[in-house]
Amino acid sequence: MTLVDTSVVLDSPEILLDQDTWLVRETLDELDRLKTHSGTKGYLARHAIRYIYDIKFNRFVNTPSNVKGESVDKVFIAIAGNKANSFNISNIKLKDFNLANYLRLEGIEVEVIETKKDIPEAYFFENLPNEQVQEILNSDFTTIKHTRPNQYGIINPEQGSILAFNKEGKVRKIRERVLHISNSACVNARNKEQIFLMDSLLNTDIPLIMVSGPAGTGKTLMTVACGLHSVLRGDYKKLLILTPPVHVGNKDKLGFFPGNKDDKLRNYFGGARDALEYLLGDRWDKDYADFIDFESTTLTRGRSYRNAFIMLDEGQNTTPEEMLTLVTRVGEGSKLVVAGDPEQSDISHNLCNTGLGTVINAMYDSKEGVYLEMYKPLRSNLVAEATSRFRRVNV
Repeated sequence: MTLVDTSVVLDSPEILLDQDTWLVRETLDELDRLKTHSGTKGYLARHAIRYIYDIKFNRFVNTPSNVKGESVDKVFIAIAGNKANSFNISNIKLKDFNLANYLRLEGIEVEVIETKKDIPEAYFFENLPNEQVQEILNSDFTTIKHTRPNQYGIINPEQGSILAFNKEGKVRKIRERVLHISNSACVNARNKEQIFLMDSLLNTDIPLIMVSGPAGTGKTLMTVACGLHSVLRGDYKKLLILTPPVHVGNKDKLGFFPGNKDDKLRNYFGGARDALEYLLGDRWDKDYADFIDFESTTLTRGRSYRNAFIMLDEGQNTTPEEMLTLVTRVGEGSKLVVAGDPEQSDISHNLCNTGLGTVINAMYDSKEGVYLEMYKPLRSNLVAEATSRFRRVNV
């Protein structure tokens, strides 16, 4: 029999379909602890738990009594060292090289599986000596040793946090801003992630912004607002909003939409249109039509977008091929913002199989791009609570 570690289940749950594959019960405990986490690990844990349930998996090795409730690693070592166990374990699959070393000491054959690429951490956290803290407070700049070309983060996160942007080791302090879009509407950041996002959206030196996060975190509203602001002040000539024409659940239950191309596309841009109406009023499509345009991602091949602020909404519903096509359409003087919710993809349960996951993994450490992650839904108390509760029960 083959025993597999929790990390292998997270990465490739389909391995459990092999009738020779077994788990320890502590893996379920570990998945349960991980399922409420934000980001990739939480998403993968929830998917793995549901997968185990759906395939009715029930092959579990008994845990030695002296390590019950311990970590999966300790359970593996105890099982390997128990020569009298009734299970004929021929192989163990995991991703931890050092655990593999321990198990090989017990004569167990170990296979270390190469990890699939996870979505990288969005932000850095750096503790600096007092003289550097004073330097960034007094002059807005300091230097740190950091490898990623563009990254937002927090200086001294546990004591008097300073929000900062690191560009190849040169760090600047970020100041909060309020955008006045029209006589009746203004937008301001409501948490540190929105402060990071607004700063990046208004930075003309970064041509690619990748932002992920659940519904209600402000991805669409902040991007549309900053795009309008940038166009109105002359940084770009046009605000172009793109979306993939994918229905919820990837099922076309509505049939064909009537009208010409613009009439048909109108149905897929509800979020962006709501944001525009909030910012500009209900006559926005007449008063501002000259520099606001909408397009389907299926119609981008062959195009070249110059001097445009481009927003791709619902990026989790694009394929890697569609994403590459779009990124290679971005011409001189343009900025592309790719936004999406990893947990609401209608085309794949594996984020790395979507255009959103692919562009983040490919470009997060590029000099041309920056990756941000939004955490807290702010649309309403209902959205915040529903997001949290659905993660716990809809695993």
